[in-house]
Amino acid sequence: MAPGPVDTPMLALENMTQETIDKEFDVPLKRIAQPEEIAALARFLCSDGAGYFTGQTLSPNGGAVMI
Repeated sequence: MAPGPVDTPMLALENMTQETIDKEFDVPLKRIAQPEEIAALARFLCSDGAGYFTGQTLSPNGGAVMI
């Protein structure tokens, strides 16, 4: 899994204005992921429902292009 920006203490978003966040993180969905959203994907990947996934990189990144 290769998530985009996630609202955690590591990003220190509380010290940024929405304008700064929009500029720094060019995310088409116009918001930063919540930890619960990434956890939901991790739970899915650990479940029997993901049993046919092999050799994939899933990128929950709000539509941002990661290079």
